[in-house]
Amino acid sequence: MDFSKVVDELKQASLFELFRLSAAIDVMIKDPARIQAVRRRLRVGMTISYFDDSSNQMIEAVVLEINRSRLSVRNLHDDRRWSILFGSVNLDRIPADIHAGSGGYGQKLDRNQLRVGEMVGFHHNGGDLCGTIVRLNPKTVTLMTTQGQKWFVHYGHLFRIMEGESHHASDPMLIEGVIIDRS
Repeated sequence: MDFSKVVDELKQASLFELFRLSAAIDVMIKDPARIQAVRRRLRVGMTISYFDDSSNQMIEAVVLEINRSRLSVRNLHDDRRWSILFGSVNLDRIPADIHAGSGGYGQKLDRNQLRVGEMVGFHHNGGDLCGTIVRLNPKTVTLMTTQGQKWFVHYGHLFRIMEGESHHASDPMLIEGVIIDRS
């Protein structure tokens, strides 16, 4: 399933249509047969990935306990223990990113396109500030700038930062690359 295409289509839906679809999806997520199919494939000690909606990204974890309606896991990146829904487990390694409107020049970014830990920028007082996303809020992101300041910035004001590194000590902003002649 192409999540980006689905999200683009759903942008045209009314609030009621979204609510109705959400109710139908909720019934499917709680379907005992679907849950049992996932439970059968899981084993304690198994490494899995699951989708964390608060950070909008896939998380690698180890299965600690398999309960009736939830799964207890330990995240590999922070060693913290979490209880997650079976529906969030991505056993088939399905790509989960949403690239609805790529966020390129002139296109606004939205919550579905960003992740906690991602570097973004925004314009402020005639200059650009860069920061790392700390939290995804309903209308804004919480950013920690490279100067250590905390900002709350509306999604529509953000732009993507392409990260790179310089191999020339004299110019820390220069990114090494190759020119391709297409003539």
